[in-house]
Amino acid sequence: MKCLLHHKQQLRNLQQTKKSFLTSQAQKALDGASKNVEALMKTQEWMFKKQLKQYSSKVPLQEVCTAELQKTTHGGLNSETI
Repeated sequence: MKCLLHHKQQLRNLQQTKKSFLTSQAQKALDGASKNVEALMKTQEWMFKKQLKQYSSKVPLQEVCTAELQKTTHGGLNSETI
């Protein structure tokens, strides 16, 4: 009977160790994924700012404001669809 209880305890210890290991591995994977997402977001932000800068240098601010004003006064319709 003692032998059976001893093996049962060893099994519980092994299961707990396995659970702890899997949890730590999952945490490491999440940390790596988090760093990848952060790097991707920084890259996308940089590209967005670059594109915005290029666009803003090509289109005068007055044209952008006029286009936005037309959208709001015509319920989202531009002059070509009216």
